[in-house]
Amino acid sequence: MCKRERPRKCEGAVYQREDANFLRAWYRDQKGEIQRASTGTTDRQKAERFLRDRMDARDDGRPSTVLDSKHLTFNQWADCFLERRSKPPFRGEGNRQQNLNVMKIPEPGIRRGCPVGY
Repeated sequence: MCKRERPRKCEGAVYQREDANFLRAWYRDQKGEIQRASTGTTDRQKAERFLRDRMDARDDGRPSTVLDSKHLTFNQWADCFLERRSKPPFRGEGNRQQNLNVMKIPEPGIRRGCPVGY
């Protein structure tokens, strides 16, 4: 913070948007930039807990991408990978086709509704 900057009044808050059902939270990351995220709940106490967890993770130095991926299922992860990382210029078109073919094969060892980290 520059010497001439006004001190910040707040590090984060929970708020309700008019066009959304879930409460949302904003907080400042380690760089001081404002991050906004849906809490995924309509309960104020759970939303406040979500905000505290995010701010604690920020203070501990954990990146928010790790926090966001905590609740991904395998299907969600695979869809994200196929959409963002399995296309040119990251991968060739033949490699992408192989990835799509592999996703069609049901693997008994992979539980489709299970979070990725489990």
